[in-house]
Amino acid sequence: IINAQEMKVMAGGNIVLDGANRVDSVDLTTTSGSVSYHTANPNSTRIGVNATGNISVTGDAGSTSIQLVELRTTGTSNVTVAAQGQILEGDWAGNSDVGVADVVTGSGTITLSSVVGTPVAGSLAISADVETTGTVSASVAGGPYGSIGIRDVGASAVSAVNINASAATLEG
Repeated sequence: IINAQEMKVMAGGNIVLDGANRVDSVDLTTTSGSVSYHTANPNSTRIGVNATGNISVTGDAGSTSIQLVELRTTGTSNVTVAAQGQILEGDWAGNSDVGVADVVTGSGTITLSSVVGTPVAGSLAISADVETTGTVSASVAGGPYGSIGIRDVGASAVSAVNINASAATLEG
């Protein structure tokens, strides 16, 4: 378990931080490998990842929203983000940055899922700018609100987009 305001990790291989981490600002870079990060942070978790393999970011029980600074990988590597609350785009200062790629992979799959969406009517449960020639999936499992905003900002189009806001949400 890591409790901190900020954490920066640079490695030559895989990065696996699957404990009940409670860090507000997470910056992970690997020059050769995958990244797996779990958060139980009761505050919003800002995260940036640069990897050559798959990226997995999981919000476990006790966590809230995950703010995507930039998750970047290459080739057919996949990016998966699962949050208890919202998945939002942003920068290191916590500001929104619409139009800047938040999740980037060559031709891999991008999967974004929220367990409970957002408690605020009219706000997005999932908001991300993506860049891939692969598939993008976004889903909100429950409510009360579950609107989804996905923008393709890459030079090439994604191959398919699957969006699902549960019938349990009041928006979608």
